[in-house]
Amino acid sequence: MKFVFYLSTIGLASASLKSLHENVAKFAENRPKAISTDPNNLRSGNRAFAGFIKNMFQAINGYGCWCYLDGGWRDDDLVSTNRPAIQAHGMAVDPIDESCRDLINAYKCIEMDSEILGEYECDSQSVDYVAFNYFSVETDIAIECTTLNLGNACAINACTVEGTFTVKYLGYLFEGINNHPDFNPDHLHVSNNGTFDPQVSCPGIPNPVGSDKACCGNYDDLTRKPYRMYTGFTTRSCCDGEVINNEIQQCCNENVLDVSEVC
Repeated sequence: MKFVFYLSTIGLASASLKSLHENVAKFAENRPKAISTDPNNLRSGNRAFAGFIKNMFQAINGYGCWCYLDGGWRDDDLVSTNRPAIQAHGMAVDPIDESCRDLINAYKCIEMDSEILGEYECDSQSVDYVAFNYFSVETDIAIECTTLNLGNACAINACTVEGTFTVKYLGYLFEGINNHPDFNPDHLHVSNNGTFDPQVSCPGIPNPVGSDKACCGNYDDLTRKPYRMYTGFTTRSCCDGEVINNEIQQCCNENVLDVSEVC
């Protein structure tokens, strides 16, 4: 994902891993300078973004069933004919992998939602956007991303989901994600100096019934994801951010999910 710095020169990246790292760089460069007067303290000024900190997300690029942060989650040779042709699939192996799953699903919906708006060139992992300022007066990521990227739904949503994902792990800016309590080295791919084989441990779930898809959920909490609108026996829809079975549930006008009352 590419994005533009607020307070320094323009920085562009070509895939989500780079932009996630640049989100961290933005946090480090914009954090208050008076954190430490010790010149040897990494928390002092712009020295906060030094050494391994530059690559904090590399530790989970190739992790579990969903953590493909360099854009490798989908097969570019097949995606033009079959959008779901992805490597990222299966049951998430831990909370970190769940976060990656939520990010990947959000990427899919960014492109689907953009097409509905007539933006057919949206690539959720390469669109340029002006990034959220972690130390601005406005603390709502979605609102600020909307203001900064007005008129470009693809950029607004990419800014929102990558900013939200980054915030989840900023507490490990200095310690490293590999010190997160949910990090398990057994879930590192062979490509990331581990032993986890997603081909074996992340089987896909076959779907014999073709179906159109829609998206449900919100970008600002990473709950937006695609869902199948019918399964062959039932139809489904989105009600107030939740997918419901239309045969047993009905969405009320007030967006209240009620399985017993016909609204």
